[in-house]
Amino acid sequence: MTNVRINLVVVGAFVLASLASLIIVLAVLAGRAGATDAYYTIYANVTGLKYGSQVFYEGYPVGQVEKIVPFNEAGRVRFRVDMSVTHGWKIPDDSVARSVVTSFLAPQTIAIDAGKSHNVLPPGAMITAGGVGGLLDSLSGVATTVDNFTAQSLVPLVSNLDREVNMVGDIIDHDLRPIVGNANTIMAAAAEHVPGILHNVDRASSEFAAASGRFDALLSPERVAALDRFIANADRTAQNLQATSTDLQALTHDSGDDLRVGIADFRTSMDIFATRADVIADNLSTASRNFEEFSRRIRGNPGLLLRNPAAADTAAPDPLPGSAR
Repeated sequence: MTNVRINLVVVGAFVLASLASLIIVLAVLAGRAGATDAYYTIYANVTGLKYGSQVFYEGYPVGQVEKIVPFNEAGRVRFRVDMSVTHGWKIPDDSVARSVVTSFLAPQTIAIDAGKSHNVLPPGAMITAGGVGGLLDSLSGVATTVDNFTAQSLVPLVSNLDREVNMVGDIIDHDLRPIVGNANTIMAAAAEHVPGILHNVDRASSEFAAASGRFDALLSPERVAALDRFIANADRTAQNLQATSTDLQALTHDSGDDLRVGIADFRTSMDIFATRADVIADNLSTASRNFEEFSRRIRGNPGLLLRNPAAADTAAPDPLPGSAR
C-alpha cells in the first residue's frame, strides 16, 4: 500500500513539474516572462489580430496583444489594441506599428518599425498605427492594382491594337492590293518589253563606244598639241590686239585736234565721193568697154599699132560701143 502511495506522489509531482515547465515555456515564448510595459495603438481594421498575437520590434519578438477594445470615433468604429512590451524596451516616438503577416501560413502579428527620433515613448503611450497588411488585404490590393492596370492600360492598349489592325487591314484592302495589281501589270509589261529595251541599250552602248573611240581619235596628241598652239596664238593675237588698241588710244590722245581735222576732211571727201559715185562708176564702165574694144582690135590686127591712124580711119571702123560720136 505504501509503495502505491509513493508511486502516486511521484507521478503527481512529475505532472505538476511538467505543467509548471510548460507554463514557463509558454510565457517565455509569448514574451510575458518578466515585467512588461503597456502600449497601445488604434486600427480601423483588426482582421487576424486577437489576444496573444505577437508584437515584433524590427522582427524581434518583444510582446503580445493583451486586448482589443472597439469604440466609436466620428461615427465610425475604431479598435484600440493594447500591447504588453518587454519592460525597459526603448521605442522612438516616431515609430509605426503595422498589422502584418510574416509568411503565407503565419498568423497576423504587429510589427513595430523603429523610427529615427532620439525621443523615447513613455510606457502607456500610443504608437502611431500603420497600414493593415493582412494576406487577403495584400491579395486584394494586388487584385485592385491588376484591375486598375487592366482598365487604364491594358484595355486601351488592346483597343488601340485592334484599331491599328483594322487600319492596316483597310490599307491592305484599299491601297496595297491595287498597288500589287499595278505592280503585276508593270512587271508583265516590263517582261514583255525588256528584251527590246536591252537590245536598244546594247546598241546605244555600242554606238557610244564607237563615238568614244572617234572622240579619242579626235583628241589625239597631235591634235591636242595643235589645239594648244591655236590657243597660244589666240592668246598672242589677243595680246597684240590689246597692244594695238593701247597704241591707238595713245595715238588718238597725242594727235588731238589734227586727228579730228583729218577725220572731218576724210568724211567730207567720202561725202563728195558718195555724191559722184554714179558718174565715176559710169565713166569707169565706159573706159572698161573702150579698153576691151581696143584690146579686141589689137588682137585681131596688131598692125594697127604701126600704121597711120588716118589710114585706119578710112576703113570707117565701127565706133566703140558707148563712145561719144
